[in-house]
Amino acid sequence: MEENQIPNEAKMLYEQADSKYDLDEYHEAIVLINKAITIYPVYSKAYNLRGLAKKYLKEYKAAIEDFSQAIKLDPNYANAYYNRGNTKYDLDDDYGAIEDFNKAIILDPSSDRSFRWRGSSKENLKMYNEAIEDYSMAIKLNSENATYFNIRGRVKKKLGLYKESLADYDKAISLNSDDDYFFYNRASVKEKLKDYKGAIEDYGKAISLKPNDFDYYKLRGWLRIDTYDFAGGIDDYSKAISLSPTDSASEIYKERSSLKSLIIKDKKGALDDINQAILLKPDEGKYYNHRADIYFDLENPQKAIQDYTMAIRLNPNDGDSYFGRGLVKIGIKDEIGARIDWEMAAELGNTQALESIEDFFSN
Repeated sequence: MEENQIPNEAKMLYEQADSKYDLDEYHEAIVLINKAITIYPVYSKAYNLRGLAKKYLKEYKAAIEDFSQAIKLDPNYANAYYNRGNTKYDLDDDYGAIEDFNKAIILDPSSDRSFRWRGSSKENLKMYNEAIEDYSMAIKLNSENATYFNIRGRVKKKLGLYKESLADYDKAISLNSDDDYFFYNRASVKEKLKDYKGAIEDYGKAISLKPNDFDYYKLRGWLRIDTYDFAGGIDDYSKAISLSPTDSASEIYKERSSLKSLIIKDKKGALDDINQAILLKPDEGKYYNHRADIYFDLENPQKAIQDYTMAIRLNPNDGDSYFGRGLVKIGIKDEIGARIDWEMAAELGNTQALESIEDFFSN
C-alpha cells in the first residue's frame, strides 16, 4: 500500500482515530476508523488499528477478523501478524498465536515483543526450554526491559533452576525497583533456596510498594510463623484479614486461630477466630474439626462432639474427626462410642486410632 494513494480525508480520520486510541477512547476510535475505511476500503493500517481497538474492548473474534483483513491487504504487515497472535494468546489459542508470532518474526526479526509473546505461548504449552530461548532472544534485542528478565526467571523457577531464576529476578529489580510483583517473585524463589530472611525482606518490599495487598501479608505471615516469629505472623494475618474480611480471609482466620491455640495458648482468641472462619465458610469441615479441638482443650465435651460430628457430616472420610470424637467420648466414659469411632478412624488410615484401641481395649 502506497501512502500517497490514500485520500487525505482518510488519512486525517485515521490520525484522529489513532489519537483517540492513545487516549483509550476505543469506541470513538472505531467510529472514525469506520469512516476512513468507507472512504478507502483497502486501508490496511486502518483495519489493524480497528482490530487493536476491538481487542482492548475484548471483542477478540472481531479483532482477529480485522487483523486478518489487514494481512490480506498487506501480506508483509508484521505488526498485523503480531497483533493477531497477541489476540489469539488472549483467547488461549497458543498454537495459533505461535504461528502468527513466527510470521511476525520472519518479517521483522528485530521485534523483541514478538519473541517475548511467542515465549509466553510456549510457556503456556509447557515448552519451557523453548520459552527460555525466546525470552533470551527478547532480552538480547532489548536488554533494558525488566519484564523480560522477570518472566524468564519465572520459567527457570518452574524448571527448578532456582539460582538462575534468582539471578533473573535480581536483574529485573535492578532495572525496575518499583514493581511489587518482581519482589514477590524473588521472595518465592528465595523460599525455595531456604533463604527465609531474604524472602521475608522481599515480601516486605512488595508490601511497601503495594501496601493493601492481601496475599503479600498472608504469605509473609506464613513464612514468619515457619521461622518462629509468631508475633510477626499474627500481625501479618491480622493485616491480611483487615484487607479482605470476606470468604478469602477464612483460611487466615483458621491459621491465626491455630497459632493462638497451639503456640500462645490464647484459647478464647483462637475460638473467636475459628468462629469467624466458620461464619465465612460454613461448609468447610476442617474448621469444625479445629473448633472441636479447641472445645476439647476448654473441657467442653458436648460442643466438641457436636463439632466433630459436623466435620464428619461434611467429610465422611475424615479419620481425624472420628479419632477426636473418640477421645472426647473416652473422657466422658462412653467407651463403646469411643471404640466405634476409633475403629472407623483406623479404617480411614488414622494410625493414632489403632494405638488408642490397643492402649484402652487391649485387655
